[in-house]
Amino acid sequence: MFQPGGQDGFMFQPNPPQSQTPMKTEAGIGSNNFPTTSDTTQDSLFNGLYANPASYGGDHVDHLLPGFPNWNLDTVQNDPLQSKADALLAFCFSNPDYRTSNAPAAENMRNCLTVENIKHFVAEFTNFQGHWPLIHMPTFNLLEANNGLVLAIICIGAVYSDKLNVPQVRQMMELVKTAVQSSSRVYALVNAAPSGQTNPIGQSASDVEEMQALIMIQLMFTWHGNTSHRAQARQEFATLVRIARQVNLLHVLPPGSPGYSTLHQPGSLREELDLSVWDWNAWVEQEKRARAMFMLFLSDAALVIYFNCPPQFDFHEIRLPLPADDAAWDAKTATDCADALGLRGPSAQEKNITGSRRPKQPDLRSALRSLFDPHFSFQPRATNVYSKFILIHALHVQLWKISRYASQGNSVPNFNGFLPSGPSTPLSQNDWVVQNGSGGTASTANSGCATPIDGTPIANNPQAQHAINVVHQAFIKWKLAWDIDMKLQYPPEASVFRRFGFSRDGVHFYFLGLALLQNHSRRPSDWQIPPDNRFQQVMEMLKRIKDPAARDQQQQRQDIGSVGDIDDTYGVRDLTLDMKLLFKPIDQQIDSPISGVQTGMI
Repeated sequence: MFQPGGQDGFMFQPNPPQSQTPMKTEAGIGSNNFPTTSDTTQDSLFNGLYANPASYGGDHVDHLLPGFPNWNLDTVQNDPLQSKADALLAFCFSNPDYRTSNAPAAENMRNCLTVENIKHFVAEFTNFQGHWPLIHMPTFNLLEANNGLVLAIICIGAVYSDKLNVPQVRQMMELVKTAVQSSSRVYALVNAAPSGQTNPIGQSASDVEEMQALIMIQLMFTWHGNTSHRAQARQEFATLVRIARQVNLLHVLPPGSPGYSTLHQPGSLREELDLSVWDWNAWVEQEKRARAMFMLFLSDAALVIYFNCPPQFDFHEIRLPLPADDAAWDAKTATDCADALGLRGPSAQEKNITGSRRPKQPDLRSALRSLFDPHFSFQPRATNVYSKFILIHALHVQLWKISRYASQGNSVPNFNGFLPSGPSTPLSQNDWVVQNGSGGTASTANSGCATPIDGTPIANNPQAQHAINVVHQAFIKWKLAWDIDMKLQYPPEASVFRRFGFSRDGVHFYFLGLALLQNHSRRPSDWQIPPDNRFQQVMEMLKRIKDPAARDQQQQRQDIGSVGDIDDTYGVRDLTLDMKLLFKPIDQQIDSPISGVQTGMI
């Protein structure tokens, strides 16, 4: 799927060493590796950038932009990336008071937003993109992209950079969060709308980019922050959920919409698609929306698993196909994408080794129903690894919900929504299922669910016991599909590179699920543990299951995966987090190459 040398723009030579002048810093911020100025007054922060810093936001004059810092366009019109850097800095400090009250942060951001440093940070962002393929790199244009999204990319890139220390990156992400939220159209409209009211937003590329920026900031505050940052992320996640609903991210775009995509519509493809009516741009736009929604869904699941937050989404309400194969998503042209999807015949699709090779992916609801229903199993190669990662997290959410309601002595809500419905179910109409499947028990015969201890809430709740058993069997069926597909999609002899990416490594969460199933019988009140304590507990569990997961994958002749690379200290000893210890940087010598943001031709 990936070609050696395919990570254009991934590595840049570091800036040559320069003498540094000590700067005034806040406690814990320390110094960075940028050249700085000794004068940190309000105006000096912007010397060389604005024609007249004191007139920030002043009236229009020739060659200057009204309502913005007075950019001298004569000095930047021949350098598009410099113009973008100026726009990003203006975006950060649209409120001039922030420059005075946060002088160290302003100085830090000014040093970051040079042309060379922007190139450096967006190159480092590739490390994160490899774990979470949210941005469509083949069509992403750094100069035209939403400023908030570019800043979010730069901020995440800074996590992986040696130019800033961890406290400085947190300072940057706080500034970027303030700027993005205050400037976001979708954020403002949703916050201003009465509950339940919808707005005509969500179909433009800019709206989707705003959503991507908000999602990235949410991820940073969750995985790179301190206790206060994580609390903010949990509290503000409900706003992102409201935005997702109001921009209709939970559904595919309807006919007549600019991003309407035939291959994302419900149901199986019953006849060969006419390539003349297939629109790559529309396919990309709908896939971007779906991937944004699934990142939110995974964020929601993570808040459930790691922090005991009640889920905000129910899988029944998400009417989207699972993510397309990497080969289709990473394709640089419409022809390459059509080849990966199989629209130009089987021979052209052979390069898509690691995917499902399906032009249409199973939808989330049907895929989960097939896991819960004993009458059905996945066909070989029915899903790709990213889809399996999403499905295993959905199973974790169901497990948490059952445990919570059972321990409270309540019935499991909406349980009939995923109860088996018999062979006549519409699932049989899907071309990716096998009817009367075995359920996969043979592959994991020694991984049974613990018998509930007498006197525990689950032991006294037959419906909860049955629900736990259904979810347990779904975990086993998931593992069978994983084992079968890994031999087909990642055959050991097919690549010299290791499978890279957190989202491509769901098997660890199978073993975590088995451990949690044991805990639900022995410690039924674990769902009540406070968020940070729960976080430490789950990270410790992930640390303990590394060895059994590694042994299992070695027996299958498979790589350990990126979850196995988590630093043993992350989230266990220190609750002030460094995200690159969780989502490790790519190792260019052994990991599968990842395409990055293109800056070389700008």
